[in-house]
Amino acid sequence: MAFAIRMGHPEMENLWKDLSMRKLAGSLGKDEEKFFKKLVKALGYLSVDPRHNSLSSLPPSSGKAGRKSSQV
Repeated sequence: MAFAIRMGHPEMENLWKDLSMRKLAGSLGKDEEKFFKKLVKALGYLSVDPRHNSLSSLPPSSGKAGRKSSQV
């Protein structure tokens, strides 16, 4: 069962929209291209299995609610 990924913060949603639109237009820089690929890969793992081994290497970040992003 695949999980639906929601961008919980408006800033994250705006970043995702910006990156995906510029990816389609072919105007991402080299570093942005690497970041976008890593982000898509991580979101893919997260949607299939939130406890995937590759996700453990991501640093936890605290959100506005004080939860860590790794606490799904």
